[in-house]
Amino acid sequence: MNMQEPDTSVLLPIREISRLTGVNTVTLRAWERRYGLLKPTRTEKGHRLYSHDDVQRVKIIQSWLVRGLAISKVKGILNSETVDDIEAGIDSVWLEYSARIETALSQLNRAALAGLLNELVALYPAEIVADQLLAPVLEKLQIAAEYGARTKLAFLHSLVLEHFYFGHYRQRQTAKGKRVLVVNLNADDSDILPLILNYSLLVNTFQAEYIGYLPLPELVFAVEQTGAEGVVLYSDSAIHLGNLRQQLLEWQQILMIPVFVAGKITRMFIEERDAIQHLMAGDNLQAALATLTQTFTEQ
Repeated sequence: MNMQEPDTSVLLPIREISRLTGVNTVTLRAWERRYGLLKPTRTEKGHRLYSHDDVQRVKIIQSWLVRGLAISKVKGILNSETVDDIEAGIDSVWLEYSARIETALSQLNRAALAGLLNELVALYPAEIVADQLLAPVLEKLQIAAEYGARTKLAFLHSLVLEHFYFGHYRQRQTAKGKRVLVVNLNADDSDILPLILNYSLLVNTFQAEYIGYLPLPELVFAVEQTGAEGVVLYSDSAIHLGNLRQQLLEWQQILMIPVFVAGKITRMFIEERDAIQHLMAGDNLQAALATLTQTFTEQ
């Protein structure tokens, strides 16, 4: 049998498959080394090269992770010749992670929480971690009345921001796409979820910039000075919807760039039938990221 060298002209480097799938390179390497989910070709210098079939495989893996399947069980599903027992393979890995994060928070254990965050972000896309784990934990702590809940929330906030700000630095080195400005609409909202959305945009190679809370009248100045080609306004709480609706309409005319709304606030516009409905990116990070990457890529 004649063995031929692979045609590297149709293979993709790891940065490109990361851009196409939104999965960071650290996670792609972990899926390969720890679970054998990917088997890239290697160049003479040891660099990984992936096929377009690998791109589709990564997307299939992501679809199972979103449904709650543990990464350790994905390979068995992908190699299965029958789908009869696939649903039985769905487990609640996030319940286990939730218990671990609650234990770390109850003890204010920095090492345990930092280690858990490192593990999660190495194995799962950040937006999945946010939607499946961090958002529910945040919501639970925000409404909790028991003694110590505020301290746990502040502790979680501090460590998660520290983790992702460091991640921002790494991802920013290779982000060469459109400039996107991410803004927190409410000064009282946590920065965790919009910051992770910004991180995920960086992973998708957008030059994303999260500037925290910004009064609405300041947005035009921020866009002009940063050269933003798109804006994401994030909020998980109610604000003055009438003012926001009017501002969105005005910004579309003044800024001449897409201005999207993301977070739970979008649920309050669900019955809207006017000109702003198409500006609702999604009420969770995965939905918002899908809308934003599609829109900004197609421009």
